[in-house]
Amino acid sequence: MHFVADLRVVLRGRDFRHLFAVRLVSQSADGAFQVALVAAGAAGAAGAAGAASE
Repeated sequence: MHFVADLRVVLRGRDFRHLFAVRLVSQSADGAFQVALVAAGAAGAAGAAGAASE
């Protein structure tokens, strides 16, 4: 039960909550960027395949 008590103490800290929020935003932005890269790569591959078949 020490873990839960320690976790509550950490979560009360303003600095930790700020750091955690920044990390969540950063991870979300990274995920969105990766999705955009995959979408652009898939669109580019589809366009290249269409151009090659013409």
